[in-house]
Amino acid sequence: MDVLSAFEGGRASFGLTELARHAGLPLTTTHRIVADLLVADVLRREPDGQLRLGRRLWKVAQNAGREVRESARPHLAELFRQTGRPAQLAIRDAGHSLLIDVVHGPAQAGSPSRPGTRMPLHACATGKVMLAFEEPWIRSGYLTGTLAAPTRATQVDSGALDDQLAVVRREGFALSVEEARVGTAALAVPVVVGTGYAVAAVGLVAAAPDARRLREHLPVLRHAAAAMAVDAVRWPHARAVVAAFEAQPEV
Repeated sequence: MDVLSAFEGGRASFGLTELARHAGLPLTTTHRIVADLLVADVLRREPDGQLRLGRRLWKVAQNAGREVRESARPHLAELFRQTGRPAQLAIRDAGHSLLIDVVHGPAQAGSPSRPGTRMPLHACATGKVMLAFEEPWIRSGYLTGTLAAPTRATQVDSGALDDQLAVVRREGFALSVEEARVGTAALAVPVVVGTGYAVAAVGLVAAAPDARRLREHLPVLRHAAAAMAVDAVRWPHARAVVAAFEAQPEV
């Protein structure tokens, strides 16, 4: 798992030597593990020799997220119908926001990200809103790690991010402008179950110049998240999240 964990910092690809260094493993050991992962399609090698995550991980994510997608799809479709904006649902995947489903129109096909896209939590609206509603010790641990910058607009100062997340917790939404991808903006709110556990995030996407107008859709976005939360108590990963946090001893 050390080899795969190297990709959790937001890096899309590594050379073999770089990967060994990030994984903290000897080069020979990394070479052997990578060879097995290439055969299993967990990793793939590009023509330039760079190693990237393979299709197998996305297939696993698809299977894990099938119940979530089937449950949330009607709410996403209604959200898109009411706003005309691409609507998306994401869950947390370690240090990333994993896009589970997207509903958009034909003219917007090139605008929203595709299901299976993973972005660092701090670099996108869905990720920020999930991170903001995490336990303080988890949030602190994330912010002390390496913070990747997908674009020049991505905030990577841990202190500034902590302040941002405090605002997100207080206001209940996150707005991201060109932090995940140049030219796009997104607004997201948490899907909250139990006593305040964010098991997913639902968001809307727009072109960056329309970022301010996204706020107009906050009421309908929050309504969609609340409707999803009713079903979310049955999502396998949501039950696991709630059980894990409720099992934490009080400090």
